Amino acid sequence: MAYAAPVMTAYIDSPTPPGTATQSALGASLAANPAVLESPKDPGIALVLELLPGFACQVWGLGSIYAGRVGQGLAIMIGYWILQLVNVLLMFVLIGFLTAFATFVATAVVASILAWNAARDSQDRWRRAAVRA
Repeated sequence: MAYAAPVMTAYIDSPTPPGTATQSALGASLAANPAVLESPKDPGIALVLELLPGFACQVWGLGSIYAGRVGQGLAIMIGYWILQLVNVLLMFVLIGFLTAFATFVATAVVASILAWNAARDSQDRWRRAAVRA
């Protein structure tokens, strides 16, 4: 049995199909306010995505990426790895053991706060967009 595409003959003769004006207004509203398309991000999930991979695998920045700040998340991730590489080199003069731990703790605190705030900002943008729409 062959598939036949549905034919929409009802709209061929009419200059504007029913619902077009509404759809155009909605499209214009969404184009003017793209935050409506972004779903609000939960700060708790952002925090978990920041801490679990960070403590388990030394991968920081996933909470910021989840919250929509990809550049920030990648900067945290790559910056942490570069700092830890420097710390490994400093371990030959024994100070690296202290600086590696300090880098780990500082990254855990700062990355968690940044991920939480990014998710909260996402919720605020979504609320403001929903009020305007």
